[in-house]
Amino acid sequence: MEDKGLRIIVLLRLSPLVPYNVLNYVCGVTSVSFRDYAIAGMIGIIPGCFLYVLLGSSAGSMFESSSSGDNST
Repeated sequence: MEDKGLRIIVLLRLSPLVPYNVLNYVCGVTSVSFRDYAIAGMIGIIPGCFLYVLLGSSAGSMFESSSSGDNST
């Protein structure tokens, strides 16, 4: 895990099956360098961040379209 730590951590960060706190603990007790851990953490978090932004934006636009509709009842 020492020589391929960056790749392994990125793939585990992208996996929804491994909770972040478990992965953090495993990386702490293994020989993964802090540099690889930090870079992989930043890269692995980006797709989830985009997903949350997309979901929030979609929910906001749905709310705006439902509140601006013509309700003449």
